[in-house]
Amino acid sequence: MSPQILPPDWVFPKRDKAAAIQVGDRLRVELVDLAIPAGACGNCGGLEQVFSRLVRSSGPITYVEGRRIHAELQGAPCPVCQGDALARWLTENCGLAGLHLDDKPALDVRVADQRPSVGQEAAFKYAWALLAELPDPHTWALFTGDYGRGKTHVLAGLVNGCRLAGTWALYTSTEAILERLRRTYDPQASAESTEEVRRRFEDVPVLVVDELDRVKWTDWAGEKLVAILNARYLARRATWFASNLGPKALAAKVEPLAALVSRISSGYVVVIEGPDLRPAFQPELPELPAYLTE
Repeated sequence: MSPQILPPDWVFPKRDKAAAIQVGDRLRVELVDLAIPAGACGNCGGLEQVFSRLVRSSGPITYVEGRRIHAELQGAPCPVCQGDALARWLTENCGLAGLHLDDKPALDVRVADQRPSVGQEAAFKYAWALLAELPDPHTWALFTGDYGRGKTHVLAGLVNGCRLAGTWALYTSTEAILERLRRTYDPQASAESTEEVRRRFEDVPVLVVDELDRVKWTDWAGEKLVAILNARYLARRATWFASNLGPKALAAKVEPLAALVSRISSGYVVVIEGPDLRPAFQPELPELPAYLTE
């Protein structure tokens, strides 16, 4: 069989030897000499699922190059013949589900087929350049500007562009990353380990981080975030940010980010100008029932 197309959140670390395999690593499952029925999907052999093993500290046992390893067999819908399942998965795991920007669901925001507002022209231009790198984006970008300039709209449009192209992109905020890490220290609050959360943010093909400057920074917060972003930079995984502050102001105000400013600035740094767009959105008030107006 040719190399399988696998789910976007399955990342397989490169280990030269079996002795280097660690808990949390994902291992490939090869379908050797599988007899594929006529007309069946060539990616999954007609099973409608693809498989991998996740290395655990205990549980089922497998052997890799003679090494005894605890690994849980996991299945997922085949991305080729079960495309609808993949689309649903990307939607459910993009971070936009349930969010609204002004009067529109965040899942409906686009940058590829909309006319930019005044001051957003450069942001849309660079957003299109980022989406042009799909399915394997690697450029970093920082969208900066004052409050209400549409930075979050641009990020949501980028996430949706990736999602519709079949690439996993995850929208989040700096505070949300740190809060998810904090919860792992309380076993009753989180079923995930710190390692699992860290790897999720390190391994997602496109990480989209809003409000980079709006968090209470501590040594712990700086250490954790810098470690995640540094790992992404070294792995050449696309990371797109929004911040009210530009690179120099970020470095001056947020000391832990000073070491990363040059890396954040290695891609596109886009200033979004123009008027505050928020006053333009005025939701219509519902009509009150008669008994409240008498």
